[in-house]
Amino acid sequence: MRILGFDVKWHQRNIPEIQEERGALQDYLSYYGVPFSTNSTDVNYATALNISGVYKAVNLISDSIATLPLEPYTQQDKVWKVEAKHFSYNLLNVEPHPMYGKFIFWKTMVANMLLHGNAYAYIVRDNLGNPQQFILFNPLDIDVYLNIDEHKIKYKVRDKDGFISPTDMIHLINYTDNGYYGTSTITYGSRSLGIALASDKNAKGFFENGGNMSGIIKVNGRIDPGKAAAIKSAWNNAFSPFNDDTTPGGIAILEAGMEYQPISIDPQSAQLLESRKWNVEEIARWFNLPASKLGISTTQYYNSIESNNIEYLQTTLTPLMERIEGELLRKLFRPSVRSSVVAKFNENSMLRSDLDSKVNYLSKCIDSGLMSINEGRNELGMPAVPDGDTIIVKSGNQPLGKLLRDPEPKNSPRHQQRKSKEI
Repeated sequence: MRILGFDVKWHQRNIPEIQEERGALQDYLSYYGVPFSTNSTDVNYATALNISGVYKAVNLISDSIATLPLEPYTQQDKVWKVEAKHFSYNLLNVEPHPMYGKFIFWKTMVANMLLHGNAYAYIVRDNLGNPQQFILFNPLDIDVYLNIDEHKIKYKVRDKDGFISPTDMIHLINYTDNGYYGTSTITYGSRSLGIALASDKNAKGFFENGGNMSGIIKVNGRIDPGKAAAIKSAWNNAFSPFNDDTTPGGIAILEAGMEYQPISIDPQSAQLLESRKWNVEEIARWFNLPASKLGISTTQYYNSIESNNIEYLQTTLTPLMERIEGELLRKLFRPSVRSSVVAKFNENSMLRSDLDSKVNYLSKCIDSGLMSINEGRNELGMPAVPDGDTIIVKSGNQPLGKLLRDPEPKNSPRHQQRKSKEI
């Protein structure tokens, strides 16, 4: 079969040798009481992206994950180090597929997970079973089938023959209460997002009317339909925002016996702007984001940009990174090597914006003997210096081994001072 213009052959183990009775996942979701789709036909992944807060949230989270280095680490002398020569390095951190690079791949995967509840990528392997490429799938093109008796799942591309084994499919799951299928944030937040869409529609109508109030012009006595139509037309011509020679919010002049009575309230009374701000805060809660990341000012004080990024990293990105790392560990590496090879994000790049805090942190690590000068310089992207690999301590900046090997002379000031204290 061909996928995205490439010939892809499913491994024979992906096609069951015996016939099994299978049902669509939607049927099982309803059996377990899991909502599959929103009741609101107006809110879906496409309409939700028209809300600025949703677009910002999805874009921000997916961009953050896509920009973080994702590299294989191997254990060397009980220390985890990046293994650039590992077969998965190029696949994870450079080019998952010739059609798209690492950034586009992971951005699309994370966005699909947030908007659809699930994200899929097929693992193309060589004859030895080593991963060679990742092929992105639209979540709408994938069906998940469940064998209830064996509690096993298989994936199927719609309108294609054969099944895909879970071992050959990277599956990122959003919120789930069954462990094998996710529900999108859009689905659970459909009511709040529906309010946001209604607020946008209300604001659009208000400003399309020039920000003016609707109302009634009263006249003394009876008035024929023709004259009423003429008065209404004159009023609209004078105050309509669609006329080039009018100024919305101007002054109206009424004839004797006429009185204007408003029938709607002003935007301040309607709390139009406040309601739109509340919508953004509500979206931040649904996407587990600090409100400041969506442009909402809060009373929470941050000592630095780093403090803000730490909250964002801990509350929003860390659970997502754990989800991705766990899926890659299970699908890319054989069980026999999982204890010595892992795929991990390097979140240190999130903290690069506060260089002063980072320098202070590295200085304390070097002074306390936790790292060498060259290790600290490497963190700052600086070249190594001669004799910079020796661990030192703050006491005279002497090598730790020398301090342990050569005690202080008895006539040294420090020794005399220590002896006087003992006396």
